[in-house]
Amino acid sequence: MYFGKGTDHVERCRGPGYGESGDGRLVALWFVFAWGCREAYTECELQGMAESCVLVDPDMTDADSNKSRRVRLLRALTVSIWLFVVLGVWILLTYDSGGATYESSDRGFADSEILFKGRTLNVVEASFEKYRQWKRDANLRLYRTSKRSWTSPNLWLDNLTHRRWSVPYMDPSPRPAYNWARDYLDEHLSRADGE
Repeated sequence: MYFGKGTDHVERCRGPGYGESGDGRLVALWFVFAWGCREAYTECELQGMAESCVLVDPDMTDADSNKSRRVRLLRALTVSIWLFVVLGVWILLTYDSGGATYESSDRGFADSEILFKGRTLNVVEASFEKYRQWKRDANLRLYRTSKRSWTSPNLWLDNLTHRRWSVPYMDPSPRPAYNWARDYLDEHLSRADGE
């Protein structure tokens, strides 16, 4: 097989030993296309059920063959390292800590998850229950107002598995009521002063 300057002197592939197809020609063609060779000399002879294919470049020596293997290994290693570097840079540049924002169905409650501070969906749901009791309205519902982010690879598993994505979605209001807790505390403090 010819790969440019260096290549294998002889590459043998025999039917069932290289895949379950039993077709040596198919395996030989796979080698030709997978390694990007430009020329190949193929000799095939029928031997019962299996074929024996030999790809030969008559100008190559064993030293050239070993050098070619090292070059191919080095190329594959270089490409692999570059892929890992590009993937790593992409993950770092698009890193997102995750979480979501939420609002109540009456738009009087708004809260968000801040995962690195330990403010999870459980905390948001507990705050919403407090808000629902304060409003004395059992029909209030909690809605998620943020969408999944598919641009950050670190969130792909979270997007598929976390229960926050089972909370129904609603478009966010232009001015979310994040100050509901202050109103809640003001009311409780005024009640305590009145007693």
